[in-house]
Amino acid sequence: MFLSVAELVALTGYKRRSCMIRWLRENGFAFPIGADGYPQVLKEHVRLLLCRQPVKPRSIPKLAVLKKPDAANGPSPQIHRELPERVNFSHGAYFFAPPNGPRIHLGREFGEAMAKWAGIVARPRKIATMAEVMGRYMLEVATRKAPATYRDNIREMAKLRPVFGQMKPGEITAPDIYAYMDARGAPVRANREKALLSHIFSYAIRWGITRDNPCRNVKRNPEKPRGRYIEDVELEAFKAIAGPFLRNYVDFKYLTGMRKGDILRLRVDSLTDEGVSVVQSKTGGRLVYLWTPELRAVVERVRTMPRYALGVNLFCTRRGNPYTTSGFDSIWQRAMRKALVKGLLAERFTEHDIRAKTATDDPENAQKRLGHKTRSTTDRYIKVHQIEKVAALTRKS
Repeated sequence: MFLSVAELVALTGYKRRSCMIRWLRENGFAFPIGADGYPQVLKEHVRLLLCRQPVKPRSIPKLAVLKKPDAANGPSPQIHRELPERVNFSHGAYFFAPPNGPRIHLGREFGEAMAKWAGIVARPRKIATMAEVMGRYMLEVATRKAPATYRDNIREMAKLRPVFGQMKPGEITAPDIYAYMDARGAPVRANREKALLSHIFSYAIRWGITRDNPCRNVKRNPEKPRGRYIEDVELEAFKAIAGPFLRNYVDFKYLTGMRKGDILRLRVDSLTDEGVSVVQSKTGGRLVYLWTPELRAVVERVRTMPRYALGVNLFCTRRGNPYTTSGFDSIWQRAMRKALVKGLLAERFTEHDIRAKTATDDPENAQKRLGHKTRSTTDRYIKVHQIEKVAALTRKS
Protein backbone atom coordinates (compact mmCIF):
# COMPACT_ATOMS: atom_id res chain seq x y z
CA MET A 1 0.00 0.00 0.00
CA PHE A 2 2.73 2.48 1.02
CA LEU A 3 6.18 2.94 -0.47
CA SER A 4 8.99 1.27 1.45
CA VAL A 5 12.03 3.22 2.64
CA ALA A 6 14.07 1.82 -0.27
CA GLU A 7 11.36 2.90 -2.73
CA LEU A 8 11.26 6.35 -1.16
CA VAL A 9 15.02 6.65 -1.63
CA ALA A 10 14.70 5.50 -5.26
CA LEU A 11 11.88 7.98 -5.91
CA THR A 12 13.34 11.08 -4.22
CA GLY A 13 17.09 10.39 -4.46
CA TYR A 14 17.48 11.28 -0.80
CA LYS A 15 18.15 9.11 2.28
CA ARG A 16 17.46 11.72 4.95
CA ARG A 17 13.81 11.93 5.96
CA SER A 18 13.71 15.76 5.94
CA CYS A 19 15.06 15.83 2.38
CA MET A 20 12.54 13.20 1.28
CA ILE A 21 9.65 15.22 2.73
CA ARG A 22 10.82 18.47 1.10
CA TRP A 23 11.19 16.84 -2.33
CA LEU A 24 7.77 15.16 -2.14
CA ARG A 25 6.03 18.41 -1.20
CA GLU A 26 7.77 20.37 -3.97
CA ASN A 27 6.56 17.81 -6.51
CA GLY A 28 2.90 17.77 -5.49
CA PHE A 29 2.70 14.60 -3.38
CA ALA A 30 0.22 14.47 -0.49
CA PHE A 31 1.09 12.25 2.48
CA PRO A 32 0.98 11.93 6.28
CA ILE A 33 4.06 11.42 8.45
CA GLY A 34 4.40 7.98 10.05
CA ALA A 35 5.41 7.21 13.62
CA ASP A 36 8.93 6.47 12.39
CA GLY A 37 9.21 9.93 10.83
CA TYR A 38 9.06 8.71 7.22
CA PRO A 39 6.41 9.99 4.80
CA GLN A 40 3.55 7.54 4.20
CA VAL A 41 3.11 7.75 0.40
CA LEU A 42 0.49 5.58 -1.31
CA LYS A 43 1.79 3.59 -4.27
CA GLU A 44 -1.43 4.35 -6.22
CA HIS A 45 -0.88 8.08 -5.62
CA VAL A 46 2.62 7.84 -7.05
CA ARG A 47 1.38 5.97 -10.10
CA LEU A 48 -1.31 8.57 -10.84
CA LEU A 49 1.05 11.52 -10.47
CA LEU A 50 3.82 10.01 -12.57
CA CYS A 51 1.52 8.79 -15.37
CA ARG A 52 -0.76 11.79 -15.79
CA GLN A 53 -0.58 13.81 -19.02
CA PRO A 54 0.55 17.41 -18.84
CA VAL A 55 -2.42 19.79 -18.95
CA LYS A 56 -2.32 22.28 -21.79
CA PRO A 57 -3.18 25.77 -20.56
CA ARG A 58 -6.60 27.02 -21.69
CA SER A 59 -6.70 29.86 -24.18
CA ILE A 60 -8.17 33.05 -22.80
CA PRO A 61 -10.04 35.89 -24.54
CA LYS A 62 -7.83 38.71 -25.84
CA LEU A 63 -9.76 41.51 -24.18
CA ALA A 64 -6.91 43.97 -24.66
CA VAL A 65 -7.85 44.44 -28.33
CA LEU A 66 -11.10 46.12 -27.22
CA LYS A 67 -9.09 48.98 -25.73
CA LYS A 68 -7.58 49.88 -29.10
CA PRO A 69 -9.18 52.80 -31.00
CA ASP A 70 -12.11 51.73 -33.16
CA ALA A 71 -11.05 51.95 -36.77
CA ALA A 72 -14.63 52.66 -37.75
CA ASN A 73 -14.47 55.99 -35.89
CA GLY A 74 -11.60 57.27 -37.99
CA PRO A 75 -10.82 57.55 -41.68
CA SER A 76 -10.53 54.26 -43.49
CA PRO A 77 -9.22 53.64 -47.00
CA GLN A 78 -11.96 51.05 -47.57
CA ILE A 79 -15.26 52.71 -48.39
CA HIS A 80 -17.40 49.56 -48.22
CA ARG A 81 -16.24 48.18 -44.88
CA GLU A 82 -19.15 45.74 -44.87
CA LEU A 83 -17.70 43.69 -47.74
CA PRO A 84 -15.76 40.45 -47.16
CA GLU A 85 -12.06 40.15 -47.90
CA ARG A 86 -11.17 40.37 -51.62
CA VAL A 87 -14.65 41.65 -52.51
CA ASN A 88 -14.98 45.23 -53.78
CA PHE A 89 -17.66 47.48 -55.21
CA SER A 90 -16.81 49.19 -58.49
CA HIS A 91 -18.91 50.90 -61.18
CA GLY A 92 -22.19 49.83 -59.61
CA ALA A 93 -21.30 46.13 -59.28
CA TYR A 94 -19.58 43.73 -56.86
CA PHE A 95 -16.41 41.87 -57.83
CA PHE A 96 -14.33 39.11 -56.21
CA ALA A 97 -10.56 39.13 -56.75
CA PRO A 98 -9.16 35.59 -56.16
CA PRO A 99 -5.46 35.20 -55.25
CA ASN A 100 -4.75 33.79 -58.71
CA GLY A 101 -6.73 34.67 -61.79
CA PRO A 102 -8.95 37.48 -63.04
CA ARG A 103 -11.59 39.09 -60.87
CA ILE A 104 -15.10 37.64 -60.95
CA HIS A 105 -18.28 39.65 -61.47
CA LEU A 106 -20.71 38.86 -58.63
CA GLY A 107 -23.67 41.02 -59.65
CA ARG A 108 -25.20 44.40 -58.89
CA GLU A 109 -27.48 43.37 -56.02
CA PHE A 110 -25.80 42.93 -52.64
CA GLY A 111 -27.70 39.76 -51.66
CA GLU A 112 -27.08 38.12 -55.03
CA ALA A 113 -23.38 39.04 -54.89
CA MET A 114 -22.88 37.62 -51.40
CA ALA A 115 -24.66 34.38 -52.30
CA LYS A 116 -22.42 33.96 -55.36
CA TRP A 117 -19.31 34.80 -53.32
CA ALA A 118 -20.24 32.15 -50.73
CA GLY A 119 -20.48 29.57 -53.52
CA ILE A 120 -17.00 30.44 -54.81
CA VAL A 121 -15.09 30.53 -51.53
CA ALA A 122 -14.24 27.07 -50.24
CA ARG A 123 -15.54 26.06 -46.83
CA PRO A 124 -12.75 25.23 -44.33
CA ARG A 125 -12.21 21.46 -44.19
CA LYS A 126 -10.99 21.27 -40.61
CA ILE A 127 -12.50 23.46 -37.92
CA ALA A 128 -10.64 23.71 -34.62
CA THR A 129 -10.83 27.34 -33.50
CA MET A 130 -13.62 29.88 -33.14
CA ALA A 131 -12.13 31.89 -36.02
CA GLU A 132 -12.79 28.92 -38.31
CA VAL A 133 -16.30 28.45 -36.91
CA MET A 134 -16.98 32.15 -37.50
CA GLY A 135 -15.66 31.87 -41.04
CA ARG A 136 -18.01 29.01 -41.86
CA TYR A 137 -20.92 30.88 -40.28
CA MET A 138 -20.25 33.96 -42.41
CA LEU A 139 -20.09 31.80 -45.53
CA GLU A 140 -23.10 29.57 -45.00
CA VAL A 141 -25.45 31.46 -42.68
CA ALA A 142 -24.82 35.19 -42.72
CA THR A 143 -24.99 35.49 -46.50
CA ARG A 144 -28.63 34.33 -46.39
CA LYS A 145 -29.65 37.23 -44.15
CA ALA A 146 -30.97 40.61 -45.23
CA PRO A 147 -28.23 42.92 -46.57
CA ALA A 148 -28.44 45.32 -43.62
CA THR A 149 -28.25 42.43 -41.13
CA TYR A 150 -25.32 40.92 -42.99
CA ARG A 151 -23.45 44.23 -42.83
CA ASP A 152 -24.14 44.43 -39.09
CA ASN A 153 -22.82 40.89 -38.67
CA ILE A 154 -19.55 41.79 -40.38
CA ARG A 155 -19.07 44.79 -38.09
CA GLU A 156 -19.92 42.67 -35.04
CA MET A 157 -17.60 39.90 -36.20
CA ALA A 158 -14.77 42.44 -36.45
CA LYS A 159 -15.09 42.83 -32.67
CA LEU A 160 -15.64 39.17 -31.75
CA ARG A 161 -12.97 37.52 -33.92
CA PRO A 162 -9.87 39.23 -32.40
CA VAL A 163 -11.07 38.37 -28.87
CA PHE A 164 -12.30 34.77 -29.26
CA GLY A 165 -10.84 33.68 -32.60
CA GLN A 166 -7.81 31.85 -31.21
CA MET A 167 -9.87 29.88 -28.67
CA LYS A 168 -11.47 26.49 -29.17
CA PRO A 169 -15.29 26.50 -28.97
CA GLY A 170 -15.27 24.26 -25.89
CA GLU A 171 -12.91 26.60 -24.04
CA ILE A 172 -15.23 29.61 -24.01
CA THR A 173 -17.22 29.95 -20.80
CA ALA A 174 -19.98 32.26 -19.59
CA PRO A 175 -17.50 34.26 -17.43
CA ASP A 176 -15.42 34.85 -20.60
CA ILE A 177 -18.44 36.35 -22.33
CA TYR A 178 -19.33 38.46 -19.30
CA ALA A 179 -15.72 39.74 -19.27
CA TYR A 180 -16.07 40.65 -22.95
CA MET A 181 -19.32 42.54 -22.37
CA ASP A 182 -17.82 44.43 -19.43
CA ALA A 183 -14.71 45.38 -21.39
CA ARG A 184 -16.62 46.30 -24.53
CA GLY A 185 -17.61 49.75 -23.25
CA ALA A 186 -20.79 49.88 -25.35
CA PRO A 187 -23.58 47.97 -23.56
CA VAL A 188 -26.07 47.94 -26.43
CA ARG A 189 -23.52 46.89 -29.04
CA ALA A 190 -22.26 44.24 -26.61
CA ASN A 191 -25.79 42.80 -26.48
CA ARG A 192 -25.94 42.57 -30.27
CA GLU A 193 -22.51 40.95 -30.45
CA LYS A 194 -23.42 38.47 -27.72
CA ALA A 195 -26.57 37.56 -29.66
CA LEU A 196 -24.49 36.92 -32.80
CA LEU A 197 -22.02 34.80 -30.81
CA SER A 198 -24.92 32.77 -29.42
CA HIS A 199 -26.25 32.17 -32.92
CA ILE A 200 -22.79 31.06 -34.04
CA PHE A 201 -22.64 28.57 -31.17
CA SER A 202 -26.08 27.21 -32.08
CA TYR A 203 -24.76 26.38 -35.55
CA ALA A 204 -21.51 25.00 -34.10
CA ILE A 205 -23.65 22.54 -32.09
CA ARG A 206 -25.62 21.71 -35.24
CA TRP A 207 -22.36 21.02 -37.13
CA GLY A 208 -21.08 18.76 -34.34
CA ILE A 209 -18.18 21.05 -33.44
CA THR A 210 -19.17 21.67 -29.81
CA ARG A 211 -21.78 20.44 -27.36
CA ASP A 212 -22.79 23.51 -25.38
CA ASN A 213 -23.68 27.16 -25.91
CA PRO A 214 -22.11 29.24 -23.11
CA CYS A 215 -24.16 32.29 -24.13
CA ARG A 216 -27.33 30.68 -22.76
CA ASN A 217 -26.34 31.56 -19.22
CA VAL A 218 -25.30 35.15 -19.99
CA LYS A 219 -27.81 37.93 -19.33
CA ARG A 220 -28.12 40.94 -21.59
CA ASN A 221 -27.06 44.39 -20.51
CA PRO A 222 -30.06 46.56 -19.58
CA GLU A 223 -31.19 48.77 -22.46
CA LYS A 224 -33.19 51.96 -22.35
CA PRO A 225 -35.68 52.10 -25.24
CA ARG A 226 -35.23 55.04 -27.58
CA GLY A 227 -38.04 57.50 -26.88
CA ARG A 228 -37.34 60.24 -29.45
CA TYR A 229 -40.56 61.44 -31.04
CA ILE A 230 -40.33 63.83 -34.00
CA GLU A 231 -42.80 66.68 -33.80
CA ASP A 232 -44.45 67.84 -37.02
CA VAL A 233 -42.68 71.19 -36.84
CA GLU A 234 -39.31 69.45 -36.51
CA LEU A 235 -39.93 67.26 -39.54
CA GLU A 236 -40.93 70.27 -41.63
CA ALA A 237 -37.86 72.20 -40.46
CA PHE A 238 -35.59 69.34 -41.51
CA LYS A 239 -37.29 69.07 -44.92
CA ALA A 240 -36.76 72.81 -45.43
CA ILE A 241 -32.98 72.40 -45.18
CA ALA A 242 -32.80 69.11 -47.12
CA GLY A 243 -32.46 68.74 -50.89
CA PRO A 244 -35.25 67.53 -53.20
CA PHE A 245 -34.23 63.88 -52.98
CA LEU A 246 -34.20 63.82 -49.17
CA ARG A 247 -37.46 65.81 -48.90
CA ASN A 248 -39.25 63.30 -51.09
CA TYR A 249 -37.64 60.42 -49.24
CA VAL A 250 -38.83 61.75 -45.86
CA ASP A 251 -42.39 62.18 -47.17
CA PHE A 252 -42.42 58.67 -48.64
CA LYS A 253 -40.96 57.22 -45.44
CA TYR A 254 -43.54 58.93 -43.25
CA LEU A 255 -46.49 57.85 -45.41
CA THR A 256 -45.47 54.19 -45.67
CA GLY A 257 -43.27 53.50 -42.64
CA MET A 258 -41.07 51.28 -44.82
CA ARG A 259 -37.58 50.29 -43.74
CA LYS A 260 -34.65 52.18 -45.23
CA GLY A 261 -33.27 49.19 -47.11
CA ASP A 262 -36.66 48.40 -48.64
CA ILE A 263 -37.09 52.00 -49.83
CA LEU A 264 -33.64 52.20 -51.41
CA ARG A 265 -34.20 48.87 -53.22
CA LEU A 266 -37.74 49.72 -54.34
CA ARG A 267 -38.03 49.30 -58.11
CA VAL A 268 -40.20 51.29 -60.48
CA ASP A 269 -41.99 48.11 -61.57
CA SER A 270 -43.22 47.77 -57.95
CA LEU A 271 -45.66 50.61 -58.65
CA THR A 272 -48.87 48.82 -59.62
CA ASP A 273 -52.40 49.98 -60.31
CA GLU A 274 -53.31 48.98 -56.78
CA GLY A 275 -50.42 50.65 -54.98
CA VAL A 276 -46.76 50.22 -54.02
CA SER A 277 -45.92 46.50 -53.81
CA VAL A 278 -42.92 45.49 -51.72
CA VAL A 279 -41.40 42.28 -50.35
CA GLN A 280 -39.99 43.13 -46.93
CA SER A 281 -36.34 42.17 -46.65
CA LYS A 282 -36.54 41.46 -42.92
CA THR A 283 -39.60 39.21 -42.80
CA GLY A 284 -40.03 38.18 -46.43
CA GLY A 285 -43.69 39.18 -46.30
CA ARG A 286 -45.36 40.89 -49.25
CA LEU A 287 -47.12 44.16 -48.56
CA VAL A 288 -49.06 46.57 -50.80
CA TYR A 289 -49.39 50.21 -49.77
CA LEU A 290 -52.65 51.31 -51.36
CA TRP A 291 -52.65 54.53 -53.32
CA THR A 292 -53.75 57.71 -51.64
CA PRO A 293 -53.66 61.15 -53.26
CA GLU A 294 -50.74 62.16 -51.05
CA LEU A 295 -48.74 58.98 -51.78
CA ARG A 296 -49.33 59.37 -55.53
CA ALA A 297 -48.12 62.97 -55.36
CA VAL A 298 -44.90 62.00 -53.57
CA VAL A 299 -44.15 59.17 -56.01
CA GLU A 300 -44.80 61.48 -58.96
CA ARG A 301 -42.38 64.06 -57.54
CA VAL A 302 -39.72 61.37 -57.17
CA ARG A 303 -40.19 60.11 -60.74
CA THR A 304 -40.00 63.61 -62.23
CA MET A 305 -36.77 64.60 -60.49
CA PRO A 306 -34.10 65.68 -63.01
CA ARG A 307 -31.70 62.87 -63.92
CA TYR A 308 -29.11 62.17 -66.58
CA ALA A 309 -30.36 58.60 -66.94
CA LEU A 310 -33.37 56.63 -65.80
CA GLY A 311 -32.82 53.79 -63.36
CA VAL A 312 -34.79 50.72 -62.36
CA ASN A 313 -35.03 51.99 -58.77
CA LEU A 314 -37.58 54.58 -57.70
CA PHE A 315 -34.98 56.38 -55.56
CA CYS A 316 -31.80 56.53 -57.62
CA THR A 317 -28.92 58.89 -58.31
CA ARG A 318 -28.85 61.32 -61.21
CA ARG A 319 -26.97 58.70 -63.20
CA GLY A 320 -29.68 56.14 -62.55
CA ASN A 321 -27.69 54.04 -60.06
CA PRO A 322 -29.26 52.83 -56.80
CA TYR A 323 -28.19 54.54 -53.61
CA THR A 324 -25.94 52.52 -51.35
CA THR A 325 -26.61 52.48 -47.61
CA SER A 326 -23.37 54.32 -46.87
CA GLY A 327 -24.12 56.89 -49.58
CA PHE A 328 -27.59 57.58 -48.22
CA ASP A 329 -26.27 57.80 -44.65
CA SER A 330 -23.76 60.45 -45.76
CA ILE A 331 -26.54 62.54 -47.34
CA TRP A 332 -28.66 62.22 -44.19
CA GLN A 333 -25.85 63.18 -41.81
CA ARG A 334 -24.88 66.23 -43.87
CA ALA A 335 -28.45 67.52 -43.84
CA MET A 336 -28.85 66.79 -40.12
CA ARG A 337 -25.63 68.64 -39.23
CA LYS A 338 -26.75 71.58 -41.35
CA ALA A 339 -30.12 71.74 -39.59
CA LEU A 340 -28.46 71.66 -36.17
CA VAL A 341 -25.87 74.31 -37.04
CA LYS A 342 -28.53 76.68 -38.41
CA GLY A 343 -30.63 76.19 -35.30
CA LEU A 344 -33.60 74.67 -37.12
CA LEU A 345 -33.44 71.65 -34.80
CA ALA A 346 -32.57 71.56 -31.13
CA GLU A 347 -32.06 67.79 -31.01
CA ARG A 348 -30.88 65.27 -33.56
CA PHE A 349 -33.17 62.50 -34.78
CA THR A 350 -32.45 59.45 -36.92
CA GLU A 351 -33.96 58.18 -40.15
CA HIS A 352 -35.46 55.30 -38.19
CA ASP A 353 -37.27 57.74 -35.89
CA ILE A 354 -39.53 58.63 -38.83
CA ARG A 355 -40.76 55.03 -38.88
CA ALA A 356 -41.56 55.35 -35.18
CA LYS A 357 -43.44 58.59 -35.83
CA THR A 358 -45.51 56.85 -38.51
CA ALA A 359 -46.53 54.15 -36.05
CA THR A 360 -47.25 56.56 -33.21
CA ASP A 361 -49.35 58.92 -35.33
CA ASP A 362 -51.61 56.08 -36.54
CA PRO A 363 -51.47 53.24 -33.97
CA GLU A 364 -54.57 51.45 -35.33
CA ASN A 365 -52.90 50.62 -38.67
CA ALA A 366 -49.32 50.55 -37.37
CA GLN A 367 -48.90 46.76 -37.28
CA LYS A 368 -49.83 46.27 -40.94
CA ARG A 369 -48.04 49.37 -42.13
CA LEU A 370 -44.78 48.49 -40.37
CA GLY A 371 -45.00 44.83 -41.33
CA HIS A 372 -44.83 43.43 -37.79
CA LYS A 373 -45.92 39.82 -37.35
CA THR A 374 -47.41 40.33 -33.88
CA ARG A 375 -49.34 43.17 -32.28
CA SER A 376 -47.20 42.96 -29.15
CA THR A 377 -44.15 44.05 -31.14
CA THR A 378 -46.04 47.06 -32.47
CA ASP A 379 -47.39 47.94 -29.01
CA ARG A 380 -43.88 47.99 -27.55
CA TYR A 381 -42.78 50.07 -30.49
CA ILE A 382 -45.52 52.67 -30.03
CA LYS A 383 -45.60 52.83 -26.24
CA VAL A 384 -42.12 54.33 -26.03
CA HIS A 385 -43.06 57.27 -28.25
CA GLN A 386 -46.50 58.03 -26.85
CA ILE A 387 -46.67 60.90 -24.40
CA GLU A 388 -49.19 60.65 -21.59
CA LYS A 389 -51.07 63.89 -20.95
CA VAL A 390 -52.87 64.64 -17.72
CA ALA A 391 -54.61 67.76 -16.41
CA ALA A 392 -53.06 69.58 -13.48
CA LEU A 393 -54.80 69.42 -10.12
CA THR A 394 -57.47 72.05 -9.51
CA ARG A 395 -57.60 73.34 -5.97
CA LYS A 396 -60.92 73.00 -4.20
CA SER A 397 -62.33 76.35 -3.18
